[in-house]
Amino acid sequence: MVRWVILGVLVIVLTSICTVVVQLMPTVGSDHPLFPTGSKKQGNGPQPKVVVDGDTTYDFGTLPQKTVGEKSWTLRNEGLGDLIIRKGEPACSCTVAKLGPKDVSNDKSFTATLKTGEELEVMFRFETRDNLNHYHKDISLLTNDSEREEVRFVFEGSVQPPFVTYPPGNAVNFLSVSNEVEQTAKVSFSSPNMPDFKIIEIVSSRPEDVTATSEDLTDEERSILKIDKGGYKIVVRLRKGMTIGAFREEMLVKTDNPMKPEYPMSVSGVVTGPISSIPDQVRLFAVDGRQGASANLTLIVRGQKDTKFTVADHPDKLNVTIVPADLLGEGGSKYQLLVIVPPGTPAGEIKGTIVLKTDHPQAADLKVPVSIFVRNAS
Repeated sequence: MVRWVILGVLVIVLTSICTVVVQLMPTVGSDHPLFPTGSKKQGNGPQPKVVVDGDTTYDFGTLPQKTVGEKSWTLRNEGLGDLIIRKGEPACSCTVAKLGPKDVSNDKSFTATLKTGEELEVMFRFETRDNLNHYHKDISLLTNDSEREEVRFVFEGSVQPPFVTYPPGNAVNFLSVSNEVEQTAKVSFSSPNMPDFKIIEIVSSRPEDVTATSEDLTDEERSILKIDKGGYKIVVRLRKGMTIGAFREEMLVKTDNPMKPEYPMSVSGVVTGPISSIPDQVRLFAVDGRQGASANLTLIVRGQKDTKFTVADHPDKLNVTIVPADLLGEGGSKYQLLVIVPPGTPAGEIKGTIVLKTDHPQAADLKVPVSIFVRNAS
């Protein structure tokens, strides 16, 4: 019983001591140095005040790919204390900053100090690169203004290619076409950022066979293509009687669009005609250079019994001959195109084209691509 009484007295004493200690502890307020509450106050001295001219959100509208949009603001210190400004983290590397005359894109430690009434021009650049469609980017500046510790600038808009084509891309592929008639292909050509642009000239790398002209799109064509204004259709033509075989040529569309004054396009395909090669190319792999090799192609001629062939060109290191085979009845014949890789040919790749000239009225030329890989040379 005595022990229980002693225990009770101890509990009462300890409780009283704790109460006294708590009462004697200093009161924790918002300005207590050990327990700050995050107040933005910086003391009783003069305070800075950052002011930005204009809205900090800017819409660039539509910009072409691989161009740069720029926007400037002026920051001013309307407070009585010094305003300290430093660069925050950009949303991506495509957004860069220039504070005053200094490019601070790669300077994370940069700071600027503005006295009362002083101004600083801030210029931000947005590089569109290969972005496409809508974008929303931001970049911030950090300040010692307790009322505005961060100034965030936002860029919005849309990125489009300088030119849009349909079918999409900058390649016109005729696939396989006959040279017995003129061949044409059409491509629509428009600009989202400059609908009133003009095509000045279209230059072909092979104007004797591949040409192009431009015509304004009709209202119906614009409606189908969902083009509000402007635009052209480019008509690409292959000459009747064009050289038989695979081809690839380049076109350069010259415009008055300052964002893209020259737009390159390619034109490719395979031309067929009254003379055809089976197979249509020479392909030999892993040829033993010490022994050599050969390929035998069949040339089929329609519309002319006797046709004269001349080998106008062929890759070095090859021997090329043509011999008659058998007739194909009335108005046709066969020939053999023999391609020889001589014994002792050095190792390496043999690429190029065999060019045959003929006296056929509708097939003056025939091209046969060559791709040969030689190994184990002596």
